[in-house]
Amino acid sequence: MRSKPPTTADNLTGSILIATPALKSPQFRKTILFLSYHSPKDGALGLILNRPLQKTVGEILTLNVAEVFASIPLFYGGPVSPDAVSVASIKWIDQPQAVKFQSFFNLSEPIDPSPERLQGLRAFAGHSGWHGGQLEGEIARKSWFVLPPNRNLIDMPNPESAWKDALCKMNPILKLLVEIPDDPSLN
Repeated sequence: MRSKPPTTADNLTGSILIATPALKSPQFRKTILFLSYHSPKDGALGLILNRPLQKTVGEILTLNVAEVFASIPLFYGGPVSPDAVSVASIKWIDQPQAVKFQSFFNLSEPIDPSPERLQGLRAFAGHSGWHGGQLEGEIARKSWFVLPPNRNLIDMPNPESAWKDALCKMNPILKLLVEIPDDPSLN
């Protein structure tokens, strides 16, 4: 499936969600998510892109994992089913500028190990989910910035600083907000 920037507020599939500084929920604080599915009626599914767990699939799942999946980096995908590991290819393509998203359900089956096929593979412990209308409410309460995807947010060379870097590029005022410590008494 190829995801393009949203054309209407009705369907945000393929969009990037960036937590605003006001979002204090520990599951989503300072996160960047890719929305793999969205419907105002049915809800939304997404994966957190900037919380690497410093492990690989092979370190977590030792039985029946195809060799090609064993070395894939593992990320915290969200608070829903955190013990379930899923693998997805999320990669930026230039023509047309879009995100190509594909999920893999059977990690024991080998796949074509060509570099093009392996590009963008990431594993996620858990995922993020919202019931119908919930995400729209959070967006209305200014918990999320909704952006079209771009190469830097999808390829994300530095996940640990990606949230801060993205907000600083969005607006100079946000740069001040991202510098505020989580615990103001440490200021």
